[in-house]
Amino acid sequence: MISIINFLNRINLSRLRPRAEVSGMIVIVIFLLDLHRFGWWYSGNQCHMKIYGLPMLAVAGMPFVIYALASAVQGIISRGWYMVLYIFRIYLFLLVPGMINDITISGVFQEPVWYSPSIFRPFDFMFLKGIAAMMLLTGAYTAVLVLPIWIVVQVYKFLLRFPFMRSIARYF
Repeated sequence: MISIINFLNRINLSRLRPRAEVSGMIVIVIFLLDLHRFGWWYSGNQCHMKIYGLPMLAVAGMPFVIYALASAVQGIISRGWYMVLYIFRIYLFLLVPGMINDITISGVFQEPVWYSPSIFRPFDFMFLKGIAAMMLLTGAYTAVLVLPIWIVVQVYKFLLRFPFMRSIARYF
């Protein structure tokens, strides 16, 4: 994870920006023309992902995603908000335990059927509900782990404002 953050911090954003803009336009065209699915999702019926849909979106959107992540990481590092990177890493590590709940399992995953070789459900309200449950549960796990540490650090910073507390803190 540290190597990914270092890689994103070294990227020259001005050289990557034209590629990211073209990549974003290509992804928008893919979504608008519905090239990655079959079925009519915008009419309320079910739709299913084509086999080449996810790889096509991943390749087409990679420069845009790298540009967005690099600009976010460089902005966070330039402001000195290292705790945000720490919390984001914990959040990513807790995504798998966040998937283990009934709403996500029944809303996102399915048994493959003959017309859809994917393990994911068709895109509908239950799918969105499952993804939202996964993200919120992972956020709750992250808050339970990080919030006590953050509170202790803030109390410590507050106490170090007083000169007599600084002298006491030298011994610990």
